[in-house]
Amino acid sequence: MKHHVNSQAIKDLVLSEIVNMIANGEYEVTIKKLPKTRTSLQNRALHKYCLLLADALNLAGWSYWATLLRKPLALIKSKRVAIYSQPLSAFQNGYLQALTDIEDSLPKAEVDWTMELVKENFWKPVQVSQISKESTADADTHEYTIVYENLNRFTGENFGVSLPWPNKENS
Repeated sequence: MKHHVNSQAIKDLVLSEIVNMIANGEYEVTIKKLPKTRTSLQNRALHKYCLLLADALNLAGWSYWATLLRKPLALIKSKRVAIYSQPLSAFQNGYLQALTDIEDSLPKAEVDWTMELVKENFWKPVQVSQISKESTADADTHEYTIVYENLNRFTGENFGVSLPWPNKENS
């Protein structure tokens, strides 16, 4: 028997089962307080933040492909060109050509950010790196702050987009 005690009825059921147990050494009872996971208000705020961030990135001209692939590729190429000595070796030329080929193979149509794309491509990777939890439902109440602060700093530094966390006053 394993119970998640979240109501008086379940608590009464568990106590009844314990009282009715045969004291013959066949049972082990463990009671453990679970960490308080995110609240429904925090979940709504997360989705609102992701929607607001998607809108802000789109308004700033950062499409999905430009943000995730074109900017990093351009940065890699510029750093490589800066460190390579002139004239370029065959390897260096090949490396830069490979980066150009990757860039050329990207979809030509730009895709706008959505709440879901922000959550999957920004929030969750930051969450995993900061609190080692894959699902947003598994985050404790205080852990959303850690993820938000790191993500907001990242988007501010890299894309010029920084937003306050949604609350009743600003949402």
